[in-house]
Amino acid sequence: MRLSILLFSLFSYGILAAETKTDQTTSGHCSPAIANVTGSVSIICSDPKAIKALISQMKKIEALMLLSNREKEDSIRDLKKTITGLIEKREKSDEPDKYDLALDAIAKRDPGPADELLDDAIAEYEKNITKAAELYREKGALWFASNTEKSQAAYQRAVELIPGDLDSRDKLGYLYRRAGKLDIALAAYNKIIVMSDNEKWEAIAFEGMGLIYDIMGEMKKAEDFFQKALIIYQKRGNEKGMAAIFGDLGGVYQTQEKFDRAEKFHRRALKIYERLGSEEGMANCYDNLGIVYRNLNEFDKAIKFHQKALELNETLGRKEGLATNYVNLGNVYLSRRDLDKAEFFYQNALAIDNVLSHKAGMAADYGNLGNVYRNRGELNMAEEYYLKALEINQSLNRKKGKATNYGNLGIMYASRGELERAVEAWEKSRYYYHTIGAKDKEAKVQSKIDDIKNRDRLKIIISR
Repeated sequence: MRLSILLFSLFSYGILAAETKTDQTTSGHCSPAIANVTGSVSIICSDPKAIKALISQMKKIEALMLLSNREKEDSIRDLKKTITGLIEKREKSDEPDKYDLALDAIAKRDPGPADELLDDAIAEYEKNITKAAELYREKGALWFASNTEKSQAAYQRAVELIPGDLDSRDKLGYLYRRAGKLDIALAAYNKIIVMSDNEKWEAIAFEGMGLIYDIMGEMKKAEDFFQKALIIYQKRGNEKGMAAIFGDLGGVYQTQEKFDRAEKFHRRALKIYERLGSEEGMANCYDNLGIVYRNLNEFDKAIKFHQKALELNETLGRKEGLATNYVNLGNVYLSRRDLDKAEFFYQNALAIDNVLSHKAGMAADYGNLGNVYRNRGELNMAEEYYLKALEINQSLNRKKGKATNYGNLGIMYASRGELERAVEAWEKSRYYYHTIGAKDKEAKVQSKIDDIKNRDRLKIIISR
């Protein structure tokens, strides 16, 4: 009998508490629950509409893929600036209702009306370059969580007006990374290095470049750039930066199957997060350590660490963290060939990603469920789920996801004895790995293709 879907906490406790207390504001002072979200006494705290808009967009930022903790914090900071700007403009406007409607629309995840108001403001300040650039940054923050192209266009206009706007260049680096335009993302980070005389920005750019080379599968380059960032963070005594890089390096060594080194670096990150009292950082480290132990076939230990991460994320109400925990627990049980439990955890991840409308996560979940069905020998079901995953990744143009999906389809077709279809799928997988520069994975897929072709050649030779 298939296991039922586990009940999970759907809302961040801090955000949920704020959502239920948006009427508890007094003269610019927040109730404790609201202050926990807005950060401090600010103009947002006295405006229920602004609080709802902020909370709605924060949820979307929390669910974004490929976003580091620093990038997440910076994005939320910029979002607060944008909402604060809308409130200030409303106070000076002859039509304040327009701004109220715009805030209401943001709360419903529609930034369009606010974007139109910002366009009106930009037209008014057309000759004031500094003010116009600031407004374009607000537009970029407004669309950051929901529309990559519109956010890119706004930040690009900001740097055209003020070339030394390194914060906008950093946002462009992330947005191009998210869109899979890795060469353009690298160029954005390189520009920061060239233009900056500040080590802080150099470290940010080095880390961004390390993340890109990690995606490309060029692990030596990724390691080199992470080490460059680490040197600066250590010099500046930036413990949060150091912890993030230790985690990044742990991930590099995991990919290289240097699991002893990976464990060492994840534990170094964990030690800092424990000292800083960062439960989110601790949860991420526990999860990463679980992955290390799974790869070492220490499955009981892996489950223990994934469960520790799960407990922290339940306490924090981190929905995206819970989905990741469920996936990793599913991976452990898949490795153990306990297919029912693997399916159980993958279905839990899918349920959360579905509620979050987290399309990339859903694609990964469908792919994982396809792996379960393939291992059960339910090949038609496996194909159905692989194709579901592929459809989403095609809609998002996620090249890495498409490479994985076609690779899995190739394995499934080969299992069914459909070798021509297997080669066709693997050719597509190899192509996408090549386009993102994932050389090791490209070589592995090419090896599968060569095995099939060599087998066919051998049959021809034998038949002569």
